[in-house]
Amino acid sequence: MRITESRMRQIIREEAKRALQEMPYAGSLGIRQGSDDFELKDEDGEDFAAGIPRNIPGATKYARSSRFKNQATKLYANFPHNVWLASWAGDPREIRTIASELDIGLGGEYAGERRVVGVELVPDGIRILEEIGFEAPSRVGPDDLVIIHSISDVDRANLSSPWMIFHSMFDDQAAAPDNFIPSWYDLDLEGMVMGLKYSDGTPFDDDTSKLGLILTMGSAREGRISSVTDIPGEAICQELLTKGGFRYKTEALDDEGIEAMEEFAAAVRVAADEFRQSTKGMLLAVATS
Repeated sequence: MRITESRMRQIIREEAKRALQEMPYAGSLGIRQGSDDFELKDEDGEDFAAGIPRNIPGATKYARSSRFKNQATKLYANFPHNVWLASWAGDPREIRTIASELDIGLGGEYAGERRVVGVELVPDGIRILEEIGFEAPSRVGPDDLVIIHSISDVDRANLSSPWMIFHSMFDDQAAAPDNFIPSWYDLDLEGMVMGLKYSDGTPFDDDTSKLGLILTMGSAREGRISSVTDIPGEAICQELLTKGGFRYKTEALDDEGIEAMEEFAAAVRVAADEFRQSTKGMLLAVATS
């Protein structure tokens, strides 16, 4: 049977739609601007956001760029369920305030000790997205992961890149992954890395410049890990977002160090698996700066 040109176009559109639906990086729900006058005071009456760099035009341009999209597509292809990103150009703590006005408890504080909070996507997460005005939340599936991430600047320390969006949930300031990784504190990943040593007996914590001899993620190879407390976050991100998972080299480790690293790697895999399971069908709000 001969297929007409109009039918062929229809088939192509349907296949393209199906392919997009099957991609773990489902796409962007757009960028929304926070209130200019939003200000949250700490217990001393000081503005929490004081001193945080702000280059919203630059950050917005980056979030819309093909570079950002290509990185997200590559990294999130290794995640088991669809990931949608929604960019928030403002103080991330305002998301919690908006949720409270809808009688939705996100939990936690966006202060130094809490950088990620969340709620089940259906129905409360969708209500938050609709209230803020993100684009077409009806496209989101009930088992998808939606991440509202703050954008503020384009310098390396505050760039809300696809990798850093995930890393921000696990770094030493987050102290909230136990919401999504049930055994986070039992695993004690930070305690594990504090005890790691090079083969010459030097603790990792005394000299992070040599971490590239052992760790294989870009931040270690380029000497950008300044504290060992960043290692768990980087390791979990590598496990979640790369095809090969968390990988390390043993040449600069002695037998004791190899055994300790094996235990750490096993704990990283447990944490990553629990995160995958716990974030299915969730809306997370993440402060990336």
